[in-house]
Amino acid sequence: MRTRLADLGEDAHWEFKQIKFSGSKPKSPSQHQLADEMAAFANADGGTLLCGVTDDGQLQDLAREQMEALEMRIVEACRSSIAPPIAPRIARRKLDGKSLIEVAVEAGTAMHRSPGGLLLRVGSSRRAMSSDESLRLAERRSQARLTWFDRQPIADTGFASLEEDLWKPLLSASSAHDPEAALFRMGILADDRTGRRCATVAGVLLCSSNPQRWLPNARVTATCYAGDTRAAGQVDARDIGGPISAQIAEAVRFVLRNARVAARKDPARVDVPQFSARAVFEAMVNAVAHRDYSIKERAVRVAMFADRVEIESPGALANGLTVDNMALHQSTRNEAVASVLRYMPVGELPGAQERRSFMETRGDGVTIIIEETRRATGRDPQFELDGETLRLTIPSAELEPTAATVAITVRSEGSPLADVSVMALFPNTTWVRGATDEHGETRLQLHSTHLPMTVFAAAPGLAAGRAERWVPAEGALSMDLDALDVGDGSVILEEATGEIPGLLGRLNPIRDSLDRTYLYADRMAVNNGAKQPVHFAFGETLRLADSLGAEYGVQIVDVVGRSALVQYRRIKRPPQIL
Repeated sequence: MRTRLADLGEDAHWEFKQIKFSGSKPKSPSQHQLADEMAAFANADGGTLLCGVTDDGQLQDLAREQMEALEMRIVEACRSSIAPPIAPRIARRKLDGKSLIEVAVEAGTAMHRSPGGLLLRVGSSRRAMSSDESLRLAERRSQARLTWFDRQPIADTGFASLEEDLWKPLLSASSAHDPEAALFRMGILADDRTGRRCATVAGVLLCSSNPQRWLPNARVTATCYAGDTRAAGQVDARDIGGPISAQIAEAVRFVLRNARVAARKDPARVDVPQFSARAVFEAMVNAVAHRDYSIKERAVRVAMFADRVEIESPGALANGLTVDNMALHQSTRNEAVASVLRYMPVGELPGAQERRSFMETRGDGVTIIIEETRRATGRDPQFELDGETLRLTIPSAELEPTAATVAITVRSEGSPLADVSVMALFPNTTWVRGATDEHGETRLQLHSTHLPMTVFAAAPGLAAGRAERWVPAEGALSMDLDALDVGDGSVILEEATGEIPGLLGRLNPIRDSLDRTYLYADRMAVNNGAKQPVHFAFGETLRLADSLGAEYGVQIVDVVGRSALVQYRRIKRPPQIL
């Protein structure tokens, strides 16, 4: 990839940006310069900005603190320095082991003005549009702007229709001196055909305590039923109004308040929730943010049953999305709403995890719903399109488990292996552990036999063993491990940390909530003294050396929750035992 970057260089759709820092703070390019690059892409056919790549395609390798500060500058440039604002997809990437930031800008549906004026990407550079070019672009995009229903002005409204306690947190320090102009740039305000400044659909949805005054069905109806069907009768029901941030929050709380929580001892008490709070949060954000508000006769509907929760959002999928590709592609129906939700503070809302705002720029909501539901229930959520309604069904976790003792057998070339450590991990990353006997068998007591499990197997002298999506109810598991040389082997690290036999110190491999992987090593050098944490890919060989002179090649095979499967190869013994 690095060679390809250097060979191909910049073109109409790719821009490399070398970033200069003072410590972790980006010095150049400035916020205005970044805004000019992104606006030029938006005024053309879109493009990608690679931050952390020199003009000749060399990778800088940005530190985590530098990427966080740079992301903030990019987001602020999109919000405050481009009118109307844009919402590019911002992602941290790793090429050839080096970190950079990718900013994917879609072709706009309006003309975007930045500090440099009306700019256009042409070939590998940007330039100011001529008056003829700006007129032609305005003509081409005039109809496209009508597709953004949330940017349409609402008659008989204005700046005074919006409430300060709702719009004030949206402003940056630099834009707070002229809030009306800032809200206009965000799409919260717009001029109607007569030139009168009005609140937009997005404006009343986000910044009015009663958007239902203008959009009666811009709300959520939530119902909890006693059984598996609506005929079972209602247990709880709410009609949820207010600004959409409050609708999302109250809808999430409604589901979690009515959801059941089971408990088991494993060996300590472990709570088993009926639904993943994070999946519910993402589902509610998507349903409210991406619904079709031009369908004025229907609200978002939430229906809870004993075995599932159904969330129905008015409107077909936007811009060519299908239920099959929606996890892979990002598309926005309500551009202004989505843009504001990306920096609207979410507060202490269950399921939001460490997120600061309601939405993220990466567009991973559907992926998170799928992965979190699998982790909680062992099954996939279902997305269905029924005419002009998108229905999401999240299945319930198994709250009445079928406990059983199961057998796992470990062999090498047909011979049973004793003293092999075996760990079986549930979808929610809790685990049970055992060791094989002289027959190569271990028996584990599981609280459920119907959930797909991941199984680790490890021992000195043996390669790491791993099995995915094993469902115990469907049959016993047999694993075959390869023999390794003396001094080599594998080990399971539970609860995020552990030791490699023969190395002085401890390893702490991490797979975080954004699916990034990195390693801390205590009293050991990694890759000849690389700065920690050291980012790694599964199966990549890391060179570890301790203070006594021992050196090992180590591969992190997998990390599930806080448990890791590691394979190691001895490169050099400590000098004192040679």
